[in-house]
Amino acid sequence: MRLFLKFSYKPDESSCGAVIKRTQNHFLDVYEVRKRWFKFDDSFMNKRRGSSGIIQKYPEMKEFLYFSEREWGNDIFEEPVISNLDENWFAPNPFKNLGDIPDEIFLAILRQIPHIYPFKRVSLAYDLQIGGPIDSVPEKEFPLYSEYRRNFSDRAPFADSTLVLESELKDKNYMNQIAFFLRLPNDIVFEETMPVIPSSVMASIQGIGSVTRTEVIHIPDELEFNQLTKKKVRAKILLGESGHNYHEEMLGLKMPHQLPEPFFVLKEADQNKSRSEKIPIKSIVQLSLGLKGYQYRPRLDTEDSITFSKSTKSHNSIGVVFHFGAWSHKLSCEVLIRGLSWQEQIVIPFFPDYLQYPITSESLFRQAVENITTVVVYLEKEIMPGIEEIYGSSPCWFNASGDIYRFRQ
Repeated sequence: MRLFLKFSYKPDESSCGAVIKRTQNHFLDVYEVRKRWFKFDDSFMNKRRGSSGIIQKYPEMKEFLYFSEREWGNDIFEEPVISNLDENWFAPNPFKNLGDIPDEIFLAILRQIPHIYPFKRVSLAYDLQIGGPIDSVPEKEFPLYSEYRRNFSDRAPFADSTLVLESELKDKNYMNQIAFFLRLPNDIVFEETMPVIPSSVMASIQGIGSVTRTEVIHIPDELEFNQLTKKKVRAKILLGESGHNYHEEMLGLKMPHQLPEPFFVLKEADQNKSRSEKIPIKSIVQLSLGLKGYQYRPRLDTEDSITFSKSTKSHNSIGVVFHFGAWSHKLSCEVLIRGLSWQEQIVIPFFPDYLQYPITSESLFRQAVENITTVVVYLEKEIMPGIEEIYGSSPCWFNASGDIYRFRQ
């Protein structure tokens, strides 16, 4: 197996060149770069193409050029891509021109983005040799599975410690996403605590941006992969698709509130125009789930969801994710049961065939949350033991917050 400690950073609105300079100072000039990966995506909407300018100035870059089809309405357009990604990645270069380019050309190109080379997206990854006990796992043959191939969108690593930068044009400005994956020794699964990161490595990690979250990523070897596949089959037999086998039991529980059917809620809302009420979502959930030992995990927030979770005696995690659309005013909820190398999802139904529920007032939201809490307690008591029997326990340091190391920002 391979284990990585992933550091996610706050999105950076600096220029691509400024971010590259920081990574150069704190990582690329400090550690040996084993392999450099790049992907420059043009847009068919741009009259001026970055790829054309690069190939005109650096003809040797033409061997990395290919065209990707893009659907737009009823039409299909070709978008130029310059890339050296191999089959370990999603969207590899189909011509398999997997070499690299001289540093002086590579850096000259990066310095001219976006002014001379206006790409819609720039994706870079560096496999780094970081010495010491943290990165001491020897290189071995490692089988490929599509689930674990590298992808810039979720930045899943595959081989060594890796620094990833994705710079994407949004609303005429570039948004830079940075992630760093630190290779960990395999034997930490038997330890009670995570290893101490050397101060020099930590200085590099904190020097390139504001860390917002840390988590451990597990990539299984062939034996583990086969074992996990079998366990996944057993879990699906137990739960059904997204917990569907237990929907009837969940709907049959004795609830603290009898919610009105969604049709009548929406009808009343249209008549009374009462859907603009501001609802204190987090505090209401805290009052209900907090009493059951669940804690709010702000670092797992998204634009339309919040998460509460807690650890089990087996060091696995049970999380409750509330999705509430700011425009739709519909509530949905899922329970995520997680271990180091696995995750199962159970979607909580509100009524038969209703996995979302319209919310028109604070009182209705409160009642829905209290009903959800009843379901969560049932799942924790009746379903969680069966899932943990299938998958087993996680290391002592694996925790429900999703954060392994915490940073004061």
